Amino acid sequence: MKAKIIRINNLFMQNMGSKVKYSCFLLMFVSLFTFGQTATKTVTLNYTQRQGATLDCFFNPCRHSLSQADETLFDDAAGAPVRSPKYKNARYRFDHPDFKNKDITKIVLELRISKTNIPGNTINNVQSGFGISVPLAACNTSVPWTPRADAKALYLCNNSGNPIHENGVGTNSSSPETVSLILYDKGASGFPSETLQHFNQEGNSFTLAFFPLRGWVKIHQIKTKVTYEGELPAVPEITSHTSTTNSVRLNWSNSIGATSYEVFTCTGTKLGTTSSTSYTITELASGTNYCYKVRALNSLGASGFSSDFEVETEVVPTPSTPTLSVNAIGIDWVGFTMGQSTNATKYQVYDCNGNEIAEYESSGNFTFQITELAPDTNYCYKARAANNGGVSSFSEDLSVRTEVAPIPTVPDLYGSQRQVDYIRIFFNPSDNATEYEVFGCEGNFIGTTTSTSYKITGLDPDTRYCFKVRAKNKYLVSDFSQNLMTSTQEAPVPETPIITNHSTSQTQISIYWNEVADATGYKVRMRRSDGTGITSPVSNTFHTVRFLEPETKYTFWVQAIGQYGESNYSAAKIIYTSPKDCTHDSLLLQNVTETSVKEYRVNNNIEVVGSTFKAGSNTNARARRQIIIRTGTRVEEGSRTVFTIKPCTSNRQTNSKSDTTIADIKEELIESDSFIGHMDLYPNPSKNEFTVIGIDWGKVKNSQVRIYNMMGALQMQKTIHKASNSVNIEHLSEGIYIVYISDAKGKNYSKKLVVRK
Repeated sequence: MKAKIIRINNLFMQNMGSKVKYSCFLLMFVSLFTFGQTATKTVTLNYTQRQGATLDCFFNPCRHSLSQADETLFDDAAGAPVRSPKYKNARYRFDHPDFKNKDITKIVLELRISKTNIPGNTINNVQSGFGISVPLAACNTSVPWTPRADAKALYLCNNSGNPIHENGVGTNSSSPETVSLILYDKGASGFPSETLQHFNQEGNSFTLAFFPLRGWVKIHQIKTKVTYEGELPAVPEITSHTSTTNSVRLNWSNSIGATSYEVFTCTGTKLGTTSSTSYTITELASGTNYCYKVRALNSLGASGFSSDFEVETEVVPTPSTPTLSVNAIGIDWVGFTMGQSTNATKYQVYDCNGNEIAEYESSGNFTFQITELAPDTNYCYKARAANNGGVSSFSEDLSVRTEVAPIPTVPDLYGSQRQVDYIRIFFNPSDNATEYEVFGCEGNFIGTTTSTSYKITGLDPDTRYCFKVRAKNKYLVSDFSQNLMTSTQEAPVPETPIITNHSTSQTQISIYWNEVADATGYKVRMRRSDGTGITSPVSNTFHTVRFLEPETKYTFWVQAIGQYGESNYSAAKIIYTSPKDCTHDSLLLQNVTETSVKEYRVNNNIEVVGSTFKAGSNTNARARRQIIIRTGTRVEEGSRTVFTIKPCTSNRQTNSKSDTTIADIKEELIESDSFIGHMDLYPNPSKNEFTVIGIDWGKVKNSQVRIYNMMGALQMQKTIHKASNSVNIEHLSEGIYIVYISDAKGKNYSKKLVVRK
């Protein structure tokens, strides 16, 4: 459909002849070449470049350089300017690319300035001021804007009798204040109206120069407000268009003075901006009327809108009915071919019940599949074509049946691999199978695998189990295989460990044992003489118990811990901590009277000569090697006196019991009237029992027997007499003991006893 161009005299032209058409042509011609309206605009210009100089630029060549801080204009004294090297001036450049200097109608300079005192020459209550020069055109163009530019010509131009404006601007305030000054006004009289003639008329910038007249003045901020005039662009007119089913391209006449154009709908919605004289609107509906207008823009503003322009997008033809055919059939899918439909952009597939299945973007023949169907099942489909203009009628119904799914064969479950806590079963592959399901014979599901073996874990040792398997694919499952009865292996129990070695100190014992196969750890049990003890888990084959008592008996057992059970405890190991420290190297008790509690621990020998142990005394004397008690030594009744062959710990001796040699006790008669003639033990060494011999039973009816271990701890005591002088020692462990015999007066006699088991 062609565009509808609406004009005010449209109806008039339709009813007139050729003259009317000619008049219309003239009207259009005039409209195309109409100029825009005159307009003014005021803009604020900040400087684009800034330069300062520290030499006298009136009479001496000077160098300007780009400035980075606020400019300070200064002279060296109050009053008239003194042209000297201390003289400083500055200049600023203002660019305006949107208009030329000749278009300017007014320039207003706005400054923020403050008074600054001259060091050593303070100006009080006197204004500090400076002059402003607008360079002549020749001067302005002859001095280039470079980081270092010769500015002498600039200021000589200003003092050659042709300055445009040079009057003072000053301040008496040390705080910044704003000062405004009209530099040019087209409608004024006098010098403000003459400024512009000294600008480069076709230029797009101008320069202002500042030089001190009195004191120091600091420029904090500088800008200009410039008013310029010109013409708004002419009103454009839309002249032609091209359209598709979903887009329109507009073309319009060039507008004199325009820099860009804006495109709107006739209802005022802005669509976009362009610098060309055409514009394309997309994403439109087919066969639909739209209305647009444009206007031109430049720096002064916008023109009026063009006439409304109506246009209609092309109509999309309805697509033809497609053809639908089957090209392949599977168990759970069907392949189709879609025949091409004229003017179609997409195709819609439905089942014969009207449910949409899929939609495809295409303009020609194509193939596709419908998947995830059930095996051996009837389906019915139809299709239609579509585009932006509508849809076609449906194709004929197309019936199809998926293929029959194969049933997997029953797997043959033929064997197993047995371990303590798992069983791996094996079976032959099944035809048409993609995976296998493993069950217990009671029907409990265990797991799924794609291989022909399966590992069942987390089982109990030495336990019977029953399994069965079935094959499956995506569609069906087979019957179960035959049951497989099997069992896990018996769990290995670690062997009993053996304590192989030990080491001791006064406060700790370390034990060592052999490494046991199948053991994951060990348990160490320690018991004290009083029956108390501790049990400790251990991961190594050694263990140390600390904070023990010296010269104390401790019993140890070790047990191996396995994954599935524990061993028996090892044989008991009795270990003594090391003896206490020695108090003497050797000891001679000669003519000593003991009345209190005394303890002697001697590294070598004890010899007692002519000493008396009074009633109430308590003497515990021990020697590592020998105890010699000479005649004349007396132990009174009521005295507890014990002499023991027992090692102590010396810095000169090892702490190990195995390094200690215990010499025989040399017994001598203490009292001539003793009932013991020559006491002895038989047999010695003994295993389960010994007999005390050498007692004169005519002098005493009975006697007290006490047996101590080498640590001085009492192990047992018994009363013997003539009819029963045997002592049962089955409960004593292998080792060395001291046997004490007491007579009727309470006097003690001793003998070493060796017990071997």
